[in-house]
Amino acid sequence: MQHLNAAVLCLSKRSVTATRLGFLQQFQRRDTPSHNILLLWVSKWRQEGLVKDSKPQGRPFSARTPDSVERVRNAMLRSPRRSARRQAFALCLNECSFRRILHKNFHYQSYTVQVAQELSEWNKMSRLQFCNEFSDLVKNNSPLA
Repeated sequence: MQHLNAAVLCLSKRSVTATRLGFLQQFQRRDTPSHNILLLWVSKWRQEGLVKDSKPQGRPFSARTPDSVERVRNAMLRSPRRSARRQAFALCLNECSFRRILHKNFHYQSYTVQVAQELSEWNKMSRLQFCNEFSDLVKNNSPLA
């Protein structure tokens, strides 16, 4: 709505500077549209009768269609523990597209499961022995090397 008001204001004032001042007074905003933006809005108003942005040109996104999103949702509900790579393969989707759907539509973060080594009793005892010896060296102010 502000775009339209600014374009009409610019047409009535016939001056970009006056239009920016009028925009500032009318909307009480510091960030008034720039000179070039105002001229763009006016030319759009004269050509199309609208100031609204037109659809962007270019190839439409094909991977994140509602059908693909629904298929990913169902696959994740059926087998949530299956890896993203295997899920993507099963759905015949590109792996990057599958992960993009998971991230942007479902707010899932990719991660890799980290396997940690479990400490045995021997490991615990050797660590404790090392810590005791090291603390003795520090207490006695002995050189470490």
